[in-house]
Amino acid sequence: MRGDVLGRMNIAGELRDALRSDGLHVAYQPIVDLATGRIVALEALARWTNEAGEPMAPDVFIPVAEETGLIVALDGWVLDSAVAQVAAWRALRPAPAPLCVHVNVSPITFRTPGFADAVLACLERHDVHAADVLLEITETQMMGEDPPTLQAMEALHTAGIGVAIDDFGTGCSSLGYVRRKFVDVIKIDRSLITGLDSDPDQRRIAAALLAVVDAFGLTAVAEGVQTEAEVAALRQLGCRYGQGYLWGEARPAAELAVFRPEVV
Repeated sequence: MRGDVLGRMNIAGELRDALRSDGLHVAYQPIVDLATGRIVALEALARWTNEAGEPMAPDVFIPVAEETGLIVALDGWVLDSAVAQVAAWRALRPAPAPLCVHVNVSPITFRTPGFADAVLACLERHDVHAADVLLEITETQMMGEDPPTLQAMEALHTAGIGVAIDDFGTGCSSLGYVRRKFVDVIKIDRSLITGLDSDPDQRRIAAALLAVVDAFGLTAVAEGVQTEAEVAALRQLGCRYGQGYLWGEARPAAELAVFRPEVV
């Protein structure tokens, strides 16, 4: 236990240094139209190579960031980097198709006083439209209908900034947010997509979730899609968008210059 604590303290210390010295970078994974394979949006994901030159897995350093309070600074850095990248892409194309980048935000950050104002200030600083950014919050980390989170969602929604619930179907707290009309996109968790083409029970569960999404007039994105068979099953169920290794891993912005994503 002592070794584990010391290890997490070391990760926190190195992460703090990386935030100060620009030691992180953002990679982008496409979200596609399942019918055409056309890229419709990009998800911005934090990536970190530590001082020893070793890639650090997000599922290792993100929990440490949340435990130590560094997550607010990390989320802010990723948001600023992604918004700056959107501005750069627009500058490269005088009349681009609308761009939309999804940015993950911890519930801890959502509850931070002034969060919505900080997001709007970031967009203004880079001269980026509200419709160009969508914020994702993970369902499993929500704690009921938290008032600060609801207030932030309402402010963002009023300003025209989209909000998505990530990993939908793995928790039980998100329907309260959905019914309040502050959510625009539902991202169905990978665990409910695996075996969709061969498991009747899995198919029934996915169909039920998609029916809920459709009933609220929201957009569904299937996460973790890996096979064409899963794509076919999702299309039969009426799911229009997907994301996963079938279309590639997250890549640096420089490798995405040929993409012309459009808002989901």
